[in-house]
Amino acid sequence: MKDWNPKRWLRILLPTVLVIVWVAIAGLGGPTFGKISGVSTNDQAGFLPASAQSTEVQNLQAGFRTSKDVPAIVVIENTSGAKLTPADFAAFGKLSVSMAAVPGVATPAAGSASSVIGPIPSADGTAVEYIVPLTASGEALKEKSLIYEPWSPREHPPVSPLM
Repeated sequence: MKDWNPKRWLRILLPTVLVIVWVAIAGLGGPTFGKISGVSTNDQAGFLPASAQSTEVQNLQAGFRTSKDVPAIVVIENTSGAKLTPADFAAFGKLSVSMAAVPGVATPAAGSASSVIGPIPSADGTAVEYIVPLTASGEALKEKSLIYEPWSPREHPPVSPLM
């Protein structure tokens, strides 16, 4: 039995034609791959029955999301461990107003004085927490991600920590 040995031109032409056909099919069908998101879903509730508790909870949670703001958590702690005084809380109230005026912080809702929530005292009274809604996203948030060193309301006036 004799082995089949194709001609040289056939060994070059056949793979070349196959690659050209493959590229042509990918070129025609490629743009439709981007449209797959229109027919697919990553929503977990899409795979569960409407009566499932997790589906009901997800539907209820949608009513609580009124904006796309990103919350930034700001914590100010008394590193000495001493409890904060009423004078400290007065200064922290001014800091809340200063943070609300920083560019990138969400505007307050109608009828609200500030979009910043806080100061919220800790259980032991040595720290306060603020929740600052930021309207920026992505790269703009990375630029605002700064960690500030110890701050004392007695030594410094209110500042804008997100600038």
